Amino acid sequence: MNKHPIYILFLSLIALISISFSTLANPSAKHSILLLGDSVSASYGMKENQGWVHLLNTQLTTQKSPYKITNASISGETTTGGLSRLPGILAKEKVDHLVIELGGNDGLRGYSPKKI
Repeated sequence: MNKHPIYILFLSLIALISISFSTLANPSAKHSILLLGDSVSASYGMKENQGWVHLLNTQLTTQKSPYKITNASISGETTTGGLSRLPGILAKEKVDHLVIELGGNDGLRGYSPKKI
């Protein structure tokens, strides 16, 4: 398993979000989390079952958590692309929580944080 610092950071972030939600939620209710991200969340360069989203969903299932992540991430996605796709995704998916993991590709393109 890859122990890259970014990998660990994102797993930790999502775990913290999940823990925060679980303390507020009815434990018997089902909750969907939509993840809108870039190649980090789309498991670019690896098998999907090796990516952090799949691993976290597996962990949530093992723990009988009421949360399920729907991964709407695309490698190479920018904040503009994510913003343009979001209304269509929300029209099709029932979403209780939204996690956005975008901006890396904007930074690689040299976009200023104000534009992002």
